[in-house]
Amino acid sequence: MRSKTAFFILIIIYGFLFSLGAAGPLKFSDNPELHKRAITLSGITGEKTASGTYISEMTFERYLAAPEALASNCAFAGIKEVILPFRTQLYLTYPEYAQSLIKQIKGFHERGISVSALLSDDISLLYRTKRIENIAAAFSKFQKEADDGIARFDAVSLDILPDSLRTQSRSSGIPKSFPWRWNDKSGWGESNSNDMLMKAALNCIGNARIFLRDTPLSATVKPSYFEDYKKNRLSCGSISDFMMSCEYLIIPAYSDNPDTVLKLSNTALRECVPDGGIAICVKTDGRAGALSFAGMDWKLFCSAMKSIMEKASSQKSFRGIIFSDYDGLEKILMNGLENNAQKK
Repeated sequence: MRSKTAFFILIIIYGFLFSLGAAGPLKFSDNPELHKRAITLSGITGEKTASGTYISEMTFERYLAAPEALASNCAFAGIKEVILPFRTQLYLTYPEYAQSLIKQIKGFHERGISVSALLSDDISLLYRTKRIENIAAAFSKFQKEADDGIARFDAVSLDILPDSLRTQSRSSGIPKSFPWRWNDKSGWGESNSNDMLMKAALNCIGNARIFLRDTPLSATVKPSYFEDYKKNRLSCGSISDFMMSCEYLIIPAYSDNPDTVLKLSNTALRECVPDGGIAICVKTDGRAGALSFAGMDWKLFCSAMKSIMEKASSQKSFRGIIFSDYDGLEKILMNGLENNAQKK
């Protein structure tokens, strides 16, 4: 009973956060103009099997009572894959969390959408070597306990960025045996701090591959890593290094300019050997402060996505566009419709 009460207290907290500015769940099919826009986007990005989106924890909680609406919206927008957070501690503590996950996964599968679990985006994975094994064990337990195939995740995604661990990073819990911090000025060279952090990231991804066995795996990899490797600043961090453990790589090409997005993705698209090995991630959410398409006029956004799709598709390695994240994409789809409704 305590776990159930605590879980619902968590939901109430999320509800309070939504009341500070986040909208409630939407159903695209209830709004003809919104539905039309989603179908238009589907025609632009839906040609590739991996046109996808990240689902944030806030979005997951927002659609907690309407998982079928979220799945339906994604399907209308041409989304073929979603990346959904899998929070190990919530899963191990609250059975209700697992049931909510199962309900959402089923909703996506019923719409023909595959679901990847975002296992962790925590930089502690770089220095807590056993942690990825524990997370993978919890994930495997969830997969085993899911009542049938339609309730299980299809794949796993990791977001481990070695340049996130810097001098100003909180040192609490970081062992003295792990002294490395990313430094853009003095950290370059074989066996120097940046190189050791890159090795730690690759080691973590490699261990995830071992512990997850046959589960398809993707990883987020910044385009700058490839360039640093090519310039001999790093002894590892090439595309082939990451592809040894992954089915495909997610390249965060964050900009509000389609030409810049393509420029950031160019090395990965050109040098990745497997077909469909590179997914271009574009920012649709402005909260993180990165350059983003957030707030862009709907027609300009469509034009930008069309440009990226047409040019990137010339490379066999291109897998599709992934939006980061759904909430930001939804706001772009809605952009201007509220004003039109008020005018009427």
